[in-house]
Amino acid sequence: EKDLAATITAIGVNARRLEEGQRTRDEQRRDFLIRNDDYEQAIKAVDEATTLVQHLRSGSSFAQLKGRFQRVQSQFNEHMKSSKHSHLYTPIIASLTQLASKADQEQVKKILSLLADLRSNLVSNRSADQATEEQQAADWARLRADLEAERERLLSQRASLESAIETYKRIIVESQEAIEYHTVEYEKANDNWNNEFEQCQVLSRQYILVTQARSRELDIISRLIEHFETKLKGLKEYMIEREL
Repeated sequence: EKDLAATITAIGVNARRLEEGQRTRDEQRRDFLIRNDDYEQAIKAVDEATTLVQHLRSGSSFAQLKGRFQRVQSQFNEHMKSSKHSHLYTPIIASLTQLASKADQEQVKKILSLLADLRSNLVSNRSADQATEEQQAADWARLRADLEAERERLLSQRASLESAIETYKRIIVESQEAIEYHTVEYEKANDNWNNEFEQCQVLSRQYILVTQARSRELDIISRLIEHFETKLKGLKEYMIEREL
């Protein structure tokens, strides 16, 4: 039963590890999806900004694109708050602001270069994050498979132990019943033996008495025979004397 208790404890530990591992994996997956969406939105904002700057380089006026620039700047400000690349956003936001008053080719070229660098970093980090997510998913899949295999082994072990315990209990009950039965039978046999012994004792005493009585009777008969033989011998001698 100690082994069964240890196995039940191990099953509980296994279940908690599965539950905690799955919860951790779900959290990792949720966080990844949030980050991935942030990357997607940031890359879209960078692409939109790049398109707008290229329009300026092609001759469009800032006034024509002002509303779209403001939306892009607003998106950059939001991404900068939660991004570890805030140092890349800062000069871009400042440069986009300067475009309202100055949109020369050098300024445009500088902003396009900054946007390209930011996009490259975002794509690189999204790829790295994706690789981490895939590795975490693979690690959890292996660990979960191991834990599930362990659970099956422990459940099988518990079933075997429970079956063994039930068998032992049944054997104990049957043994106790057998002991009780044979104890009763022994007591009966012992009582019978005592009765038989007492009967033997009685018969033995009776035999001794009968033997003693027969011995006395044989002694009397032997003396009578001896007496008759003596008398017969005397009679024979008497008859011989008379004949003479």
